[in-house]
Amino acid sequence: MENLTPFYDNTITDGFFNINTQQEFMSDREKNQLMHTLTTSLDLNELGDIVFAELKNRLNALSFKVSSPFGNFQFGTTDKHLVVKTYDLTANHDGSVKIEYGFVRSLSLRETQLLKDLNHCIRNPLNNALQFLQIQKLALKDSLTSLGNRRQFDETMEKATSRAHRNGESVSLIVMDLDKFKQVNDKFGHAEGDKVLMSVAGAINQSLRSSDHAFRFGGDEFCCITTDTDKEANELIVQRIQEAVAADSLLQKHGISVSFGLAMLQPEDSQSGFFNRADEALYQAKQAGRNCAKWA
Repeated sequence: MENLTPFYDNTITDGFFNINTQQEFMSDREKNQLMHTLTTSLDLNELGDIVFAELKNRLNALSFKVSSPFGNFQFGTTDKHLVVKTYDLTANHDGSVKIEYGFVRSLSLRETQLLKDLNHCIRNPLNNALQFLQIQKLALKDSLTSLGNRRQFDETMEKATSRAHRNGESVSLIVMDLDKFKQVNDKFGHAEGDKVLMSVAGAINQSLRSSDHAFRFGGDEFCCITTDTDKEANELIVQRIQEAVAADSLLQKHGISVSFGLAMLQPEDSQSGFFNRADEALYQAKQAGRNCAKWA
């Protein structure tokens, strides 16, 4: 009869188990139940809560993190001293999408096997949720400039104004229109016009803080939503955009400049009224000779 070597595991009551006869901690029924639960939603935060609860219950996990090009999602503690186990979430194993599990100590052999079982169950549902998130984000982006589109502007505006009316936070709008853009399309064609729009989008992006939001409405119309800013801070953003535009060789080749209309949210403002005030200020900037900024 074959002699099997026992392996010590200090998490098991009897202290020893035979690795050749080791049973999986999750039955097929438990795996199926978990996978069924995880297929009821495509919301990554909701799935993460379910997964983290399962990890805490079965392995006393302290953290669970999904890292991807579309964002990082953290559940539990962010303590840097945790023992972390990392798995690739995708089959290509390029490290672009990964799961990190955090524990207070190293796992035993059996606990490691259980973690592998759990990881196998959650991998596909999380991948599906990430793909859904990517589709959602693409639906909110302008395809040419990668700035937010009008739909994302409406969603961001609603959240920002609701929070401001509730908490008294400041919210500002910077509405922009390119000067002399039509002549680029007329003289050089739409392909050249697209290059101009992408250059302007870059100038806007590099001039904003990470907490600000930039959008393209279509054509040569752009808008920024800024929070926790006063007039001076917004005027500094305008100045940075003007400087970035002036430093761009393509934009200067075509004589492109930008006109700005600015407004700060007032207690009595509706979303449409807020935007209309900034848009009226933009009209005033155009009337004043362009390449300038006017406040509502």
